[in-house]
Amino acid sequence: MYKDLDDLIRHSSKGAEIKRGIAVKQDLAGKSRKLIAEILSVTEAFVSKWRIIYDEYGVNGLLSAHRGARPRAFLSEEKKALVLAHIRSHPVFSFSDLVSYLQKEHGVSYKSSQSYYDLLHEAGMSWHKSQKTNPKRDEQQVQERRTAIKKTSERTKTYQKRRNSSAF
Repeated sequence: MYKDLDDLIRHSSKGAEIKRGIAVKQDLAGKSRKLIAEILSVTEAFVSKWRIIYDEYGVNGLLSAHRGARPRAFLSEEKKALVLAHIRSHPVFSFSDLVSYLQKEHGVSYKSSQSYYDLLHEAGMSWHKSQKTNPKRDEQQVQERRTAIKKTSERTKTYQKRRNSSAF
């Protein structure tokens, strides 16, 4: 795209490319990397890195590569409906089950965990572990404790009545 370093420095609209070009040009001119780094407010490693890239790829190696967003894998509405139906067909469907199912069956891997949670929520599943009842609950102990609390409560009321009636 650019003929040489001077062309890049003069015509690039990107500050990072211009800085790289100047760093390499000054390095080629024999200036110390420490001085170049100070003037451009970069590190000596920056100067070295871009010099190596320039030596290997030329002036076009100094250009900013479009990094953009990672390719996203979204489910189409049709696939999403299939996934939701699959989740609903299981009495229990964990987060890890969903991750592996989407990867294997649909080639989808979300970057954010929230996307998986949203699917589970939409399918009416909870990803939280829950217990409807305490597995260690002993009904006899519960009844005994309730009875003890009632007795204590009745004794407290009786004591308070006696205390209030004996006052002045």
